[in-house]
Formats: sequence, structure tokens, C-alpha cells
Amino acid sequence: MPKWISIEVSDGDQPERPAERKLGGGEPSQETKSGGSSSAWIISIIATLLVLVIAGAAWFLWVRPHQATGVTAAGGPSVPSAPGVPAPYDDLPPVVATVNGDPITREQLTQLIRINQAVYPLTNGTELPIDAVALQQMRTSLLDQIVNSRLQLRQAKLDGVVAADADVEKDLAAFESNYKMDQGKLQASLARYGLTVDDLRNWIRDSSTVNKWVVIKGQEAAQQGKPFSPESWLNDQLVSADIQYNIQGGGGGQPLRVGEIPPDFTLKDLNGKTWTVSELKGKPVVLNFWATWCAPCKFEMPALESIYQKYKDKGLVILAVDIKTDNGEAAVRKYQQDMGLSFPVVMDTTGETENNYRVRAYPTSFFIGKDGKLREVKRGAFMSADQIAASVDKIVN
Repeated sequence: MPKWISIEVSDGDQPERPAERKLGGGEPSQETKSGGSSSAWIISIIATLLVLVIAGAAWFLWVRPHQATGVTAAGGPSVPSAPGVPAPYDDLPPVVATVNGDPITREQLTQLIRINQAVYPLTNGTELPIDAVALQQMRTSLLDQIVNSRLQLRQAKLDGVVAADADVEKDLAAFESNYKMDQGKLQASLARYGLTVDDLRNWIRDSSTVNKWVVIKGQEAAQQGKPFSPESWLNDQLVSADIQYNIQGGGGGQPLRVGEIPPDFTLKDLNGKTWTVSELKGKPVVLNFWATWCAPCKFEMPALESIYQKYKDKGLVILAVDIKTDNGEAAVRKYQQDMGLSFPVVMDTTGETENNYRVRAYPTSFFIGKDGKLREVKRGAFMSADQIAASVDKIVN
């Protein structure tokens, strides 16, 4: 799944919020672990801006070769494929999602896409056409980023952290200098999509605020001898937050529903064996999405193993789905060995399975009955083997 530029623009009297990257794996930076410094903040800002380059490469190498111009979104307006045509939004519901009751509007989501459309040619030298498939993928990915940002900026506000105007202007100048563009060229490109430089300033302010908050949290944690992991913090928030998605269709934002047949996938385990969910019909199946860096996952794994040993003779299949943004196959193999896991660990190397199952927090478990239909979804770790057994009993018996 490609990663787009992480930008959010707040509208009206809504508080400004950043759109950070989707939750990923890996360890926090050394600057964050050691408490950070003013230089660490600057480095983090520069790293954030480099997402533009990554986004450009992802679009050029992955999305663009699969695009077909002239496609019309089913049930919606014509999708722009010509340069300078803004992405549509009138096929979306007025509120595309809520985070703890806080609405995310279709205008906010679409504005992110339009900023991508405006900035892309300045950073990559070529226009960004959008077909129906690419538009849906952008909506899904960027909506996840907005959700993450709402949680991060809310906490930053509670902690009294905010980027100053001088910080915003400094970072805007760094952005223009990094891509060798004057503000006139930037203004002209943004204007093609009904945007202004102030829209970009809002993103920079939000991103700067979150990056500053991360550094401060790292400093506080280091003083207490407990390194701060932004990934783990965000994961904890996603587990407990009330997040409602209203986008539907084409891999959209609506969570899977109990009683439906979940998306099919084919993945290989660490031994090279291929597993296809649809071929497991007739057996009770547990899909557990996890990562090596995820502390709640590590807590839960021994209980999953004990349940597997208890129910495997009844046909239970447990597939531990390692996410794309984890630490790599070698780390996963070591984890499986250290934890003594006997059930298969499959690798979601493209991120497609995680996206199709709308997984946003780890661990997340899906319980599928013998009829192939989804019976239960558990976001977050089970506290005991008995709790898992209660869920497994519903699909085994």
C-alpha cells in the first residue's frame, strides 16, 4: 500500500490537527529514546518533509503504472484524470468518520487529496492523475492518517504543546528550499486546486506540534528511565478509542461486520506454505494481526499458543498475520522461536490484507466460523487464555 503525503488542514473553528503516518513497526528513534533535543526536533521535521519524496516514489512505481484514465466512480461523480482537476467529494457522506465523537468531514479528507495533487508535480516533476481505484485508496489511507492525528494532537493540546508561528514559517521556508521552489510557484500550484499557502501552513503547524510533543515526551520518559515509543502510545490509543468509519466500497473505511464473509487472502508462512482463507471453510479460524514490537501482542501470544494446543484436534486454525511495517522476516522468525509458537505465522508483505481487514490497532483478532462467516472481532489483547477460549468456543462448537 503506498503512503501519501501526511497533511491535514483544519477548517473553520475546528482545532488544527496533524495527519501523521499510519501506525507502523520498528523502534523509536534514538533521539526519542534518549529524550531528544532541539536538534532532534529539527531532524524530525526534516524527516517528516521527506515523506514527500517517499510519496512521490510510491506513486510513480506502484500506483501510476496501474492507473487507467477516464474511469468513473460507481455511484459518484467523474473522477479527475486530467491535471488541475480537483478530486471530487460529493459522493462521500458529510461526515466520513468520527474519533471519540469528533467528526472528520468529507471536505477535510478531500482537501488532503487536493494538497497531494498540488504538491506532487513540484516535488516529482510530473502531474498526478487520479483514477477511481487510486482515489479510493488515497481516501482510505489518508483517512487513517487523520484518525491517528486527531489522537496525537488532542494529547499534545492537553499537555500544552503547540508550535509557534516562528516555527511554522521556518519549516515552510525549509520546505521551499528543500525542493528549490519559490513561494510564487507554490502558490500557483496550490491555486489550481482551490488552495492557498495558508492551507500548507496549517499542515506544517500541526506536524510541527506533534513532532515537538514527541520530543518532549521522550525527554520526560528519559528522565524517568523509561523510553517513550510513539508507536506503542498510538497503538494503545487506537485500541481504546471510539472510532467510527462511514466510507464504504472498494476497500473503504467501514470495519468488517459480524455475519459477513471476510475478505479472502493468500499468504505464505515462514516455512513457505501457502494459506488461503476461503480454502479453510469448514474449520474454525482465528486471524491474529500482530507485530514484533507490539507489547500487548507479546503478552497475548502464550495464551494463543495454549488455546491452539487445546483446540487443534478440533480443527482450529490460528494464523498469526505479521504486518508489512514490522521489523522483517529474521525478526519474526526469532520471535516465533523465542515464544515457542507452533501455529503458522504468515507474512503480509504488501499490507493489502491488513488494509482489507481494516486493522488499525495491534493485536486485532478475527474469529471465523466453520461456515466462513465472521463471528467476532477483538481489538486489543486478551487478558487470559480463558477469555480467548470463550471466543473460540463460539466457532468450534
